[in-house]
Amino acid sequence: MTQLATWNVNSLHVRLPQVLSWLQAHPEVGLLALQETKTTDDKFPMQAFVEAGYRAEVFGQKTYNGVALISRADLPAPTQVVRNIPGFEDELARVITASWGGMRVVGAYFPNGQEPGSDKFAYKMRWLEALRSWLERELREHLVKIEQELDLLRQHILHDLKEIQRASDSQLSMARLRAEV
Repeated sequence: MTQLATWNVNSLHVRLPQVLSWLQAHPEVGLLALQETKTTDDKFPMQAFVEAGYRAEVFGQKTYNGVALISRADLPAPTQVVRNIPGFEDELARVITASWGGMRVVGAYFPNGQEPGSDKFAYKMRWLEALRSWLERELREHLVKIEQELDLLRQHILHDLKEIQRASDSQLSMARLRAEV
């Protein structure tokens, strides 16, 4: 099973050697969500991750914010990548989401909010409500997929059990024939 980790790097350019070293020391971690990368997409050190055997989905921003999902190259390529909260207008790079096989991962850098009553606090409350609402939709959508996958798995197990029973019955019948002869 792939392990997940998360890290607020507070500037990926400053912490890149530590991130790469940590990934090398923890090969069991297949997915790493980074927050506060503080770099634009075009300046993201993509080649360093590729050379280390990883790929990255990024949503960057200069100076503040920025998020990324780092995955081992031996995992399926990420699909259904979403940047930011759909339906919530926001110029800040705070959320990135992707799927690997049947697993959905959301990486987020939550706003601070400052003082209650401030503009930043009002933004934080709107952002949290938008995140909650969107995650409820995501959960419903992906739970349906999980339920479908579990049903398919159940059908395979039942089929395998029937095959085992048939084989067992056949072996018992052969044993009875041998005993009678």
